[in-house]
This record gives sequence, structure tokens and C-alpha cells, in this order.
Amino acid sequence: MTGFQRIRSVKIDEGFLGGLSISFTDHLNCLIGSRGAGKTTLLEFLRHALEIPSSKPKHLESLVRKNLKAGTIRVVVETAQGQVYTVERTRKGEPKVRNDAGELLSVAPEGIL
Repeated sequence: MTGFQRIRSVKIDEGFLGGLSISFTDHLNCLIGSRGAGKTTLLEFLRHALEIPSSKPKHLESLVRKNLKAGTIRVVVETAQGQVYTVERTRKGEPKVRNDAGELLSVAPEGIL
């Protein structure tokens, strides 16, 4: 148990960042890359998957549509209590939240964050 919530990992299976699989540490994580490398795209994919509101919702929708294509974003989240969930989302679909046993839950990402 970490005492705080965190994103453990993210995987993208298609589109601009297709094949990307990143595991994050408990500590500071930093995205470094040249212009056009996908830093903002990755952050907006996380926002999309976890349904975090954007100050520019049309920009987010456009970026996800253009870059995810028919792919899926998978984000593994650990809560402050140590529970682990996987959130999966396509560009058009609603997020699906699964517990660590893989069971589909009827909760929005907001309910686990």
C-alpha cells in the first residue's frame, strides 16, 4: 500500500502510440521527447481514459480521434488503499473498469480515483 493513488502503467495498442507500454514508479516520472514525439498525446489519452475534464474538450476529442484510431487505452491505477483497477477505453466507447481479478465493475473511473 502506497498511501496515495497512482497510475501504475499505461498501454496503447493501436494508433499513433500503438505498442506503447509504460510502467510508472512510485516517485517522480518525467516525459521527455522532442516536439511531435507524443508527450501531449499520451497525457490526453490518460485524461480520456480516466474521464478527467478538459478545459478544451473539443481539442481532446479531436486529438484522441486522430491518434487512437481503433485502438484501446489501458490504464492500471492503484488507489491509496492499495486496490488495483484497470480502466480500458476506446476513442468512442465508455470507460470499462475492472478489478484486479479482471471482473467488470459498474463504476466510472471517478469512482475509483
